[in-house]
Amino acid sequence: MLRHPDQWTVMVNEARGDWWEHLELSFTGFLLATLTGERRCEILSDAFPSSPHTFRGYGSYGGGE
Repeated sequence: MLRHPDQWTVMVNEARGDWWEHLELSFTGFLLATLTGERRCEILSDAFPSSPHTFRGYGSYGGGE
């Protein structure tokens, strides 16, 4: 079944194995939920995400207006 990209969800793969975890989230939703601690991914280490972490928008790199 083909889906529009706005409906794509996230699959996380174990680095050296066959285990996959499906998350019914968009990629940006996954990042937000994971980085805020709202959602844990079983495959990712307990050390992820490390704290503190920050977000810098594109403009903070000198590339945006």
